[in-house]
Amino acid sequence: MIILGIDPGTATTGFGIIKKISKNKKPINGFGFECVEYNVITTKPIHSAAERLNQIHKTLNRIIKTHQPTILAVESLFFFKNLKTALPVSQARGVILMTAAKKKLPVHEFTPLQMKMIIAGYGRADKKDLQKIIKELLGLNEIPKPDDAADALGIAICCAIKIAGGTIQSIKKKNRQKNP
Repeated sequence: MIILGIDPGTATTGFGIIKKISKNKKPINGFGFECVEYNVITTKPIHSAAERLNQIHKTLNRIIKTHQPTILAVESLFFFKNLKTALPVSQARGVILMTAAKKKLPVHEFTPLQMKMIIAGYGRADKKDLQKIIKELLGLNEIPKPDDAADALGIAICCAIKIAGGTIQSIKKKNRQKNP
């Protein structure tokens, strides 16, 4: 199983790819997934909204073609503080959902609150604490940067945990029992 996590945005769209560790490999820190890649899709403000959305679509298509994810997990817009930023983010989400539909990828959506709750056990977890947990779960040498890429990895991890039907603690415990 390969999960592509997406943190949508028009200027920067974060993406993070995790894959299930093969049965003959010991899970990192009790979590049965490893990091494949993470980064951001960056668009330039000098381009029109249509050109920026098209660039997100084309780059996302390349990422999907390269990594062949089986699931796409995307951050959903739960609330917004600024209408000026909410509309472009919604447009980017639309492009991401359309791209997933064209590739026949199942989509799972999570709010930032849900992600924090599932990964950290606390819906109001601090961004830095969440990033430390992501680093630990995936056995990374450093906290993933930029923030949008770290959030995308968090969304992918959240999806993996949700699909496994548990909490991060129960998944780690189950994997430790399988791979002592």
